[in-house]
Amino acid sequence: MLDSKFSTEGRKTMLTSPYVVLRQTGCLKFDMYMNILKHDIIFSLSVYTQRIKNDLIAKFIKSFGASWQKINLNLEKGSYHIVFEATTGIPYHSDISIDSINVETGECPNLIGLFKMF
Repeated sequence: MLDSKFSTEGRKTMLTSPYVVLRQTGCLKFDMYMNILKHDIIFSLSVYTQRIKNDLIAKFIKSFGASWQKINLNLEKGSYHIVFEATTGIPYHSDISIDSINVETGECPNLIGLFKMF
């Protein structure tokens, strides 16, 4: 999603989903990779639902090292876009990737090793 190699600190990029319609609670599932080489660097991945305004679902500001993490986030019923917003740290020192994005009906499973945010 965002490679800081050719970027400037604080640059943002957004990935917006097609319109999502949930008639009941849903679960947003995706894989995330966030790695920094220096621990004093600020970078983030924010996840929003977008109707008239953006409603923050989750904000990740921690490096998980050189490994992928499975993320589960509960979604309210309704109609909206899902927005992923990544913000870079210092060039060459912060990378953020997301993959395997999926929305399912029903609450997210409460599995060990997965993030569950409300």
